[in-house]
Amino acid sequence: MDDNGCVPLHFAAWTGSTAAVRLLLEAAPQAATAVDSNGQTPMYGAALYGQQEAVQLLLQAAPAAATISNADGWLPTHAAASRGLASVLRVLLPGAPATAAAATDEGGWTPLALAARDGQVEAMQVLLAAAPKTAVLGTPDGLPLHIAANRGRLEAVQLLLQAAPEAAVARNERRRVPLHDAAELGHADVVQALLAAAPEAAAARDIDDCTPLAAALFWGPQVDAARCLLSAGPAAAVLGTLSRAMAPWTREALLPLFTDCVAAHARLSDAEWAFVPRPCPGLGTVLLAVLERSTAQAARLMAHLPAEDAQRLRSAALCLAGAQRRRHVSLPQPLVWHVLSLCLTH
Repeated sequence: MDDNGCVPLHFAAWTGSTAAVRLLLEAAPQAATAVDSNGQTPMYGAALYGQQEAVQLLLQAAPAAATISNADGWLPTHAAASRGLASVLRVLLPGAPATAAAATDEGGWTPLALAARDGQVEAMQVLLAAAPKTAVLGTPDGLPLHIAANRGRLEAVQLLLQAAPEAAVARNERRRVPLHDAAELGHADVVQALLAAAPEAAAARDIDDCTPLAAALFWGPQVDAARCLLSAGPAAAVLGTLSRAMAPWTREALLPLFTDCVAAHARLSDAEWAFVPRPCPGLGTVLLAVLERSTAQAARLMAHLPAEDAQRLRSAALCLAGAQRRRHVSLPQPLVWHVLSLCLTH
């Protein structure tokens, strides 16, 4: 034993010297459960460093070693999961007690949560096959889905949604659903996946009374993530949140979201239009879409155009009307709208 409490079997296992592992196990089988000063067994080191054959030999010699945790409460399954070592997990889990796949460390983290944190999808598949219920086993940071969403691990999020769709609306200690974290950190692709799985999550409010849209806007702003959420709630709530997020330093980034919101909602009330800034640069790009819904809505849009856009549109309308009179033609209304909208999009 050296100064760190390691026996020769530790070194043989960590380096994958399988011949030496066999000889040492024959000479001293009890060494398979020896722990060093950090509480690590030879199996733990073999799992951490991806020594698959050494893990198999140690598991055969001492299955109980799979349940011996180190100073941080990590089992060999935690070590392999943290490194995404699916091949080691395939060896380890069938021979280890069923609780090894669901064990929590000192911080409350399961092997699945560790794998989800780093997007180790193959390792996650092995862990879920061994212990499906760990998909809804919480940590202080929430379920594995919260953790994957927070880190922007899209493939991990998709896998966890397949394993436990109900996790999309699960709350962590801050009463957040996974969509809050994905939105706040700007993971737009993850936001889309979570919304598709549970549209109702867009209305969830955390301990600070923030929706996912508010989380995207007030700590960023995360414009791409916020854009994904514009159609995921009532127009009044969405526009109200956008309006509250407006500040001198965010105005330029957020103005395009008002345009996107007008495009996303078929009809706005007078109270909802009141949230749209005046003027709202870029709003003219959705004129045609609004005209096709309602001329009354188009009139409201006109009132929010920058002065130069409104003047350009009036000039174009007068020119087009004059040209029709001179030529004694009357263009179809949809074509007139299309021509006029081009004045504001080019």
